Amino acid sequence: MFGKTFDSEIQKGNLIIDYSGKGKNGELVGISLFGTDQMPTELEFYSVDGESDITEMPKIDTLKSMSENLTE
Repeated sequence: MFGKTFDSEIQKGNLIIDYSGKGKNGELVGISLFGTDQMPTELEFYSVDGESDITEMPKIDTLKSMSENLTE
């Protein structure tokens, strides 16, 4: 969680971005960004299918909104 210092109060936020993309080996990587109207509060990368250890961000040209991916 983001804060101005390590001693900052934990900031809570709403889901702002919910995307997925593909890693270099084709694994599905989910990206969630939470935040307030003033700042991001959490950035999360995760395995969509739970099968992969995520060690890097997905390629930018593969990113799609999770709502788009669910309809394709």
